[in-house]
Amino acid sequence: ANRKGTSDMRILVVEEERRLAEALGQIISSYLPEIISGERPIDDFDRMVEEWYAAGGQEVVDEMNAIFVK
Repeated sequence: ANRKGTSDMRILVVEEERRLAEALGQIISSYLPEIISGERPIDDFDRMVEEWYAAGGQEVVDEMNAIFVK
């Protein structure tokens, strides 16, 4: 079923996410494995999230909210 504001959920690609995917993915890849393995403290998760938002993650969240929160 389609949600208001989307044409087809199967092909929904957020433009900002596609543009930023590589940079945002790199931030996550640089933190998560080391947090999971214990090489980094769990507190670094918050730092990762802050960097993710600062690198464009907020744009992704804003676009998703524009699509789904009405």
